[in-house]
Amino acid sequence: MAVALDDKPLFTTGVVSGLLGINPKTLINYENAGLLRVHRTMTGRRLFSRRDILRILIIKYLINKKDVCFDGIKLTFDILREGERKGIDLLPTVVPDPLMKRYVERVKSI
Repeated sequence: MAVALDDKPLFTTGVVSGLLGINPKTLINYENAGLLRVHRTMTGRRLFSRRDILRILIIKYLINKKDVCFDGIKLTFDILREGERKGIDLLPTVVPDPLMKRYVERVKSI
C-alpha cells in the first residue's frame, strides 16, 4: 500500500502527543533513537508532518503489538525503504492492510 501523505511540518510535539495519546518525552525518545527525523523551526521547536504521524503510529504498533525494540524498528524501516527503491511494497508484511488503512484515514482526518 503506497501511502501519499503530506510532508509539510505543521504539528507541534504537544499537538501530536495529544492526538496520539503519547507522552511528549516518548516522541523525543523516538527522535533520539533515530526512528524519526523531525523538522525543527529556527527556534528549535519540533514540528511533525502527517507522514511523521503515520510513522509514529507504525512505531507504536511495532512496540506495543509486536514487541519490537528500537533497533528492530530501524531495521524494519530500512528494509521497507529498500523494498520501495526496488518497487516492492513490503508494508503489508509489517502492518496488516486493514489496520494501515485505518491509520491513513486517521492521519488524513487531522
